[in-house]
Amino acid sequence: MLLRDDLPSRDAPQTTLITGLTLVEVLQEHYGLPARIKWPNDVLIQGRKIAGILTEMQADQDVVRFLVGGIGINVNHSAPQLEAPFRYPATSIAIERHEAVRRSDLLLAFLKQFEINYTRFRKDGLASFLADLERTSAVLGRTVTVHCGSEQIKGVALGITAEGALRLGLEDGQEQVIWVGDITQVADGF
Repeated sequence: MLLRDDLPSRDAPQTTLITGLTLVEVLQEHYGLPARIKWPNDVLIQGRKIAGILTEMQADQDVVRFLVGGIGINVNHSAPQLEAPFRYPATSIAIERHEAVRRSDLLLAFLKQFEINYTRFRKDGLASFLADLERTSAVLGRTVTVHCGSEQIKGVALGITAEGALRLGLEDGQEQVIWVGDITQVADGF
């Protein structure tokens, strides 16, 4: 997707969460799948990765000139196609539904829902999505390890801030806000 909007650059990373939530809503509502978000940019079904999101932007000072969002969705892949040694176990819509789906139907449903969500995001901010993001989270309330650059931080995923960061409860009782990172492990699995 290519977005040309006067989006403040500080809000650009939040579009990844909006994109993930949109895909989760479509997978739940149109395909009956129990999809969940693994903060910040993966979508899982029963612990298996079905999609990943990558967002890049070009900005001038504090305003985004354009934002490019890419989504890799395993749509009609078979189990043998997903047996490669990926970082996480994978699945597809076809595997979960036991039937192939039309990619054009998925794309249309996604774009319609994204337009609704993005319009709401621009009007009301990410805070208006926090309940939905937390409801669809694959990690909240669970002990996770977050890889942040060369550092690994372990704690309980407590929530998501209004800016899209992950709130992590540490063993010493402190809370740490994680702005950028990858959840590489969940204590009891995804």
